Amino acid sequence: MKIIISPAKELSADAISSQRLPILIDQAKQLSHASDFKDDTHYYEALSLYNGLQFRYLKADLQPSDINFLDDHLYILSALYGPVKPRDGIRPYRKDFKTKGLYKAWGDAFYQVISQSQEPILNLASQEFSKTITPYLTSNDTFITCHFFEETNEGQCKKHSTISKKARGQLVHWIAKKRIYMIEDVKAFNDMGYHFVESESSDNEWVFVRERMKKD
Repeated sequence: MKIIISPAKELSADAISSQRLPILIDQAKQLSHASDFKDDTHYYEALSLYNGLQFRYLKADLQPSDINFLDDHLYILSALYGPVKPRDGIRPYRKDFKTKGLYKAWGDAFYQVISQSQEPILNLASQEFSKTITPYLTSNDTFITCHFFEETNEGQCKKHSTISKKARGQLVHWIAKKRIYMIEDVKAFNDMGYHFVESESSDNEWVFVRERMKKD
């Protein structure tokens, strides 16, 4: 199983140095301004550098062995660097896919990297970033998107970016801690009160709902 997530704009001031560069670094340099790679000496492990809400939930109490596991399964989709593994070295940047023509410039490069192993893909990325892959999917690909909802006091279910970011990060954290290899086993995710709702899910769209916490 391969997992894809979005990057974050918020960055950590305590990131760990890395000498390993992303697989598409040469293409990234070709598609970027020279200023994006002006300082080509100091790179930081991607997982330690990104520090948005999703990543804070993802990284909480992870051990080196957990990160090593994720390094084999997780890709962070960067508009500047391409698909990035947790221990790949990157630098702080601001580029996103609002840059005109960037989807076209990258083409199917993200898809080619992530689909190379022919493993199922668990999509925890936003639409902005998953669009680097979805146009190139074939009938042979397994691509499953997870959706996260939270029950309200009125018994309805709501979905918004904060809920999604927390849940996506927690799911990746859970996968790392439980050493989940098979995509079907993701349905057992139950951290933070979430559970898989089969009646609301389809083959490629999985729904998880967090029950409203009862007050004493």
